[in-house]
Amino acid sequence: MSAHLTVACFVAPVLAATVMSGGLGAVERLSLYTRSDQFMCSQLPNQVLKSISIIDSPGILSGEKQRISRGYDFCQVLQWFAERVDRIILLFDAHKLDISDEFSEAIKAFRGQDDKIRVVLNKADQVDTQQLMRVYGALMWSLGKVINTPEVLRVYIGSFWAQPLQNTDNRRLFEAEAQDLFRDIQSLPQKAAVRKLNDLIKRARLAKLLVGREAGLSALASAAHSWH
Repeated sequence: MSAHLTVACFVAPVLAATVMSGGLGAVERLSLYTRSDQFMCSQLPNQVLKSISIIDSPGILSGEKQRISRGYDFCQVLQWFAERVDRIILLFDAHKLDISDEFSEAIKAFRGQDDKIRVVLNKADQVDTQQLMRVYGALMWSLGKVINTPEVLRVYIGSFWAQPLQNTDNRRLFEAEAQDLFRDIQSLPQKAAVRKLNDLIKRARLAKLLVGREAGLSALASAAHSWH
């Protein structure tokens, strides 16, 4: 299930029907793609969530599990969210880099939103430094086949879970990467305002273009009618 988290003074699941009917947040249009029993919203008393909301998508299916129907269009839901969020984080484990067919299709759903994508290489402490270099290279090669972008994706390397490091050789690297990721997330509220302004400008330009085109077509139609 997906989880839409936001700040509140209590911890409790919110009925999906409430969320999808517009009672909490702007996700009511999800009802076009999925049922209310396939979506869960939780409110948590966390300072970070005062300025951001986090959407946790279902895990990617691989192998035989890919034949199991989810009961809704997974990629359509991902695309819906991708068009509205400010950051998309793709999470990989260092010991499992397989990009399944479903994962590939999911990434394709993010096309046009490439600038929002960041990659996290998690549990990197489970391999040594030499293996980590190979894993990083393999990850970049695999992503290059499914994400067509002229710019290199930002990959954050570390161990992003509440467990002690198994291999401490790269502790400083992991700590620096974690700080970079947190700073990127922390900057999202300010960047969101700029993005919304840019989107508004784009829509205004498109509206102006359409109005101009319609006026031009009307003028041509009038001229043709006068000629006849």
